[in-house]
This record gives sequence, C-alpha cells and structure tokens, in this order.
Amino acid sequence: MKDPNVYNIAELGIGMNPNAKADGRSLLDEGSQDNIHLAIGTNEYFPGGTIRAAGHYDLVISFCTLELDGETVIKDGKPVF
Repeated sequence: MKDPNVYNIAELGIGMNPNAKADGRSLLDEGSQDNIHLAIGTNEYFPGGTIRAAGHYDLVISFCTLELDGETVIKDGKPVF
C-alpha cells in the first residue's frame, strides 16, 4: 500500500471481561478475556489520535503472549501483572 500511515499502530486493547464470550462480533470479541485487540491505520477518532490513513484494520488475537518494553504482561491469554 502506498500510504505508510496504514501501518500505524492505532489501538492496543487487552480483553479483561470474563463474562464476555467471543462469538465473531468485533466489539464483543475485543473485550473478551483471553483476547487482545490490535488495530492499525487511522487513529484520529480516538482522544489524542493524530493519524489519518487510507484505512483502519482491526484484529483480535486469542490466547497469545504480549510483551511491552521487554516485560510479559499477557501469557497464553492470561494477565501476569
């Protein structure tokens, strides 16, 4: 894609709701425990966001491991903090 802004990390969310069950609906899946939500592209619709891109793409990942600044915060979908 010719727009480098589509590769901007627009959102990172950690699902923390133990009562939400992923069922293919994006908003429910994003908040379900054991999932993380990653979006790239436009973020100007969020407080503090300044990037406008050719698109905004959401991805929900289940039972993954997430490290931030070298620290594991999610291991196999479970918080370790």
